[in-house]
Amino acid sequence: MNTFLMILVAAAITFGLRFVPMLGIDRMKGHESVERLSALMPGGIMIILVAYTLVDPNREGPLWTWLVAIAVTVAVHLWRRSPLITMLTGIGAYALLAALA
Repeated sequence: MNTFLMILVAAAITFGLRFVPMLGIDRMKGHESVERLSALMPGGIMIILVAYTLVDPNREGPLWTWLVAIAVTVAVHLWRRSPLITMLTGIGAYALLAALA
């Protein structure tokens, strides 16, 4: 019973943390700072992820496979502008290069 109660509390907290911000989303629309953040965050997150990938000390495989996969991913994104196609192509390019290396 104690484990069930802990899971229930954790689920309630998780739900609350995801739901409560949605209550104020209408009031934040149109604010300059929110608009600016929504424009800058996707690129900033991608830069952080790429930097983490390249600097990760536990990275396996030669660096050139990562760099080529990143170049392919960037090229496909600039060409198609589709996040799904970009992710699938990037993962596929790295998987292929890692298998061949």
